Amino acid sequence: MNPAPAMLTLSPAALFLAPLAQHKGRLAVSVLAIALGVALGYAVQLINAVALNEFSQAVRSLAGEPSRGSCCVNSSTSAAFCHTASSSTPSR
Repeated sequence: MNPAPAMLTLSPAALFLAPLAQHKGRLAVSVLAIALGVALGYAVQLINAVALNEFSQAVRSLAGEPSRGSCCVNSSTSAAFCHTASSSTPSR
């Protein structure tokens, strides 16, 4: 009688990496698709932040508030007066 054949043992890493090595094209396309998805998600986040900033500036402009940094530029008024005037709210 022949002894039973020894069981073939493979490490978990070999079992995981073997299909990836067999299909290198699929792996490359998958990595590229994931990278593109992450880049598009980040681009949408940046566009939303810029749009929110522009909308906030438009609302401040329509409300009559001075834009940031434009109060005392090229003006003869003192910086202390300009800071006080921009931080106070007008009374109605």
